[in-house]
Amino acid sequence: MLLKTVFVAVTLHAEIPDAHNYLKTAILVERKCIVKKVQSEYFEAVSDGRKPFEVRLADFRCKPGDTHVLHEQAKGSKELTGRTAEFEILYHLNTKRAEKFYTKEEIAKHGLLLMGIRKQYRKR
Repeated sequence: MLLKTVFVAVTLHAEIPDAHNYLKTAILVERKCIVKKVQSEYFEAVSDGRKPFEVRLADFRCKPGDTHVLHEQAKGSKELTGRTAEFEILYHLNTKRAEKFYTKEEIAKHGLLLMGIRKQYRKR
């Protein structure tokens, strides 16, 4: 898993006559970029909006506002197709419910992560 961290600085200040009583405050907001591979059928469903969530082994941390990048794998293969899509994480829920995709030991250790996501649109 590739994980990038980006810091966004925001400056808040009040423009008032008695400004010497107020401080300008800088807030650093941490944003991560989580990169994962996904089988073609799930890549298609997420990309076209039919599947606005991701279920993943919770072996990483994320929060709303982070970017989730998916790399498509060819059907029935682990080879990458070259197609990627970026999504914003809106909500996440860690659950320990068993699923058929992971061993009981992995689920017991990490739990599962359910993420509500949406496609990111970049201005050009």
